Amino acid sequence: MADMTEVADVLVGIIAAAVYPNGTSQPPAGGVQAKIYQGWPEPQALKADLALKIAHVTVFPSANVKITTRHMPEWQQIAAPAPTITATAAGTTVTLAGTVTLPQAVCLIVDGLDFAYGLQAGDTLVSIAAALAALVNASQPASAAGAVVMIPGARHIDARVVANGTSAKEVAREQRVFTVSIWADCFDNREPLARVITPPLADLTRLNLPDGTVATCEYSGSQQIDTEQMQGIYRRDINVSVDYGTIVTRTDNQVGIVQTNLSAKVLDVSVPLKTINQ
Repeated sequence: MADMTEVADVLVGIIAAAVYPNGTSQPPAGGVQAKIYQGWPEPQALKADLALKIAHVTVFPSANVKITTRHMPEWQQIAAPAPTITATAAGTTVTLAGTVTLPQAVCLIVDGLDFAYGLQAGDTLVSIAAALAALVNASQPASAAGAVVMIPGARHIDARVVANGTSAKEVAREQRVFTVSIWADCFDNREPLARVITPPLADLTRLNLPDGTVATCEYSGSQQIDTEQMQGIYRRDINVSVDYGTIVTRTDNQVGIVQTNLSAKVLDVSVPLKTINQ
């Protein structure tokens, strides 16, 4: 789920990339060293760093918030199933390949009959092939050699691999102003940082969040605060309004085999017909 902490962390990353485009081991873009973090400065640490000409840049979620929840919650896919192994049917054989990860399953439809094996911890391609062969062997002769399943009497084989995906629904939404504060020891160190940080923040329209959702952003202005000059602090606040949602997630199982049971009525008597696996 996205909350103010995650939004602030993403803003910290954007600011850090602007101040140190080549990494923190290289000189800063504005020529002023800075510590960039979420929260509010600790007074003693700030005082010590300003004495060393090291500025602080903080990101703080303000109390300026508006509830913007406006949609009925609907589940939406955010991570599609991505199998890491393959099962290829050719003639009377099925060949497995790829990397074994959990959770996923291998499904076979052999001459209209379905067989499915859910991968277990410790499985390899060889053990999966053996397990599939054992399942099929209950209906007709089947064996495994390495990662290949052999069904010599099969007339038609379908093979597929399915995995789990993730869906989410939004349960709440809010629009909050995040204040980016530059704390410097003098005007000459504050302004270069402001010139580097303000443009990327003002240009923000969308924010990709760690939970897979996207927030919308709007620049909300800036202000200079020089009331603490006597303490050697020169401050600039840059405000960004972010509209973001809170989500809950679930795991979705991908369908591997669709089974259709057909029946017909003859003189008001139900007669079962052949089961179809697809």
